[in-house]
Amino acid sequence: MAAGHGAVPQLRRLPAQHQPGDPAGPPGAARLTGRIIRADDSGDPDHLRGVGTCPILPCPWRPSPRRRAPLQLSVLGGVRTRRDGEDLALGGPRPRALLAALVVAAGRPATEDLLIDAVWDGEPAPAAKQALHTYVARLRAVLEPGRTARGAATVLVRGSGGYSLAVRPGQVDVWAGRELAARGAAVLARRRPHEAVSVLDLALRPART
Repeated sequence: MAAGHGAVPQLRRLPAQHQPGDPAGPPGAARLTGRIIRADDSGDPDHLRGVGTCPILPCPWRPSPRRRAPLQLSVLGGVRTRRDGEDLALGGPRPRALLAALVVAAGRPATEDLLIDAVWDGEPAPAAKQALHTYVARLRAVLEPGRTARGAATVLVRGSGGYSLAVRPGQVDVWAGRELAARGAAVLARRRPHEAVSVLDLALRPART
């Protein structure tokens, strides 16, 4: 039927086609599009003209984000933290003493009184509790750089029993050494001394560096 004045044009959709060189992807990528067409003014459905394209199944390309190396905590040979091979600035001796006390707690909650005693070496300042909260906030800023002000803590967490470190044993040198020492003792008990020596050597390696 001819498209007269005020008549609704006949619309059809051709099968989706790949459009090479589409800017939505990297070089050589393609995007699937469909062409909307209608009959021309003569009314002949065999003479069709395109009136535009619309995306049907875009294939956006984004570079894969680089995975960051896990946080590493060390207390053997000095208190320090590393991420992606770089040392993180912990600050003065009190934040370092706080981190060391949390490491000694081995993942168990440490009360504020215990941490205050460790940070001030048994001689707390008059406003030690408020100062402890300040050191906790500063340490969190180092250990959890992507955390927002109101976001939940993921590394230095606080529960009903106190503060603790929520990290894997392999991220803390002394925790990893303790696990390896226990594994070496178990191997030795099975009368495999050569293997036990290798495992125990790994356990002692952080203390030598």
